[in-house]
Amino acid sequence: IANEDLDVYRSPYLKSSAAGRSISAIVQNLDLKKSMTEIESGFKEWQQPTLIVWGTKDPWLDVSQAENLVNICENGKLVKLAEAAHYPQEHWSADITDELLLFLRRKEV
Repeated sequence: IANEDLDVYRSPYLKSSAAGRSISAIVQNLDLKKSMTEIESGFKEWQQPTLIVWGTKDPWLDVSQAENLVNICENGKLVKLAEAAHYPQEHWSADITDELLLFLRRKEV
């Protein structure tokens, strides 16, 4: 992804040095395992239909994390985008839109 495109995501944190320091501290102190455990505990209670769309080539978040979430979620569905990485919405928006529309239009049985 081009730096200009990433600026859409970064710019809110770069407008002041305080915001920049905040995001830097978050990244440095992120305990992904603990965060995922907290998210998983919430998904155990979740009853609503849930669609998770994940890029299988994400270099930071392995698809196994999405598989775990969908297995915990009673009404979960996982769509794996084989060529997508960490920002699938940038390059695979049509695929995501198609999957989202199918999910939203489904009939509950």
